[in-house]
Amino acid sequence: MDLERYCGLSEQDYQEVVRALEIWASTHPKKNDPIIMLMGRTFTPRQFVAEVKDCSEFGRSFLDYLRRQSSNAGEHPTKFIDRAIRANELR
Repeated sequence: MDLERYCGLSEQDYQEVVRALEIWASTHPKKNDPIIMLMGRTFTPRQFVAEVKDCSEFGRSFLDYLRRQSSNAGEHPTKFIDRAIRANELR
C-alpha cells in the first residue's frame, strides 16, 4: 500500500472512493459540462474522476480533503460521495 499515493487512505478505501466517484460522474446531470473548480482549473465530472484515478496533483488534493473531512465526521470517505449520488438521482 502506498500511503502517499492514496493520501492516507487505504488502498481498499481508495478503490471504493474511485468506484463511488465513477457512479457519481455517470449519474450527474451535467456530466459533460465543466462544473468543478479546483486549484484554478475547471473539470467536468468525468475529467475530475480521471484526475483522482491518475493521482494527479488535483486528485491527491481532493483525496486528502476527503480523508480529512471523513475523519472529522467519523464517516467512511464514500459517505460524502454517496450523498452526492443520491442528490443526482433527485434531479
